[in-house]
Amino acid sequence: MSRCFHYREILLTKLEIGITLTASALLSWEVFGLLAKGMSGNAWEQVVEQLIFIAIIFFLINGSLVYQFTRLGYMKRRLIHSLLHQKEFEFLFDEGGV
Repeated sequence: MSRCFHYREILLTKLEIGITLTASALLSWEVFGLLAKGMSGNAWEQVVEQLIFIAIIFFLINGSLVYQFTRLGYMKRRLIHSLLHQKEFEFLFDEGGV
């Protein structure tokens, strides 16, 4: 794979992380607004329902972010990786290499 591919993938992954965080913030704003309305109106069934929904979505978003940050680290590591030259590779299998 070319270096250009890795740079593009790193850029796309950073963009995905940004979109995920923005969507998470907007969702939190909406859900916590509904949660506040439910608490002020003593609608405890709605509050419990919103808390369960928040917990499920939190774990889904958390899993997505873990994957995206892991992907970003992998792409950065692949970018700096270099192959051994033939002489360096052969040295590993010589008697002096061990």
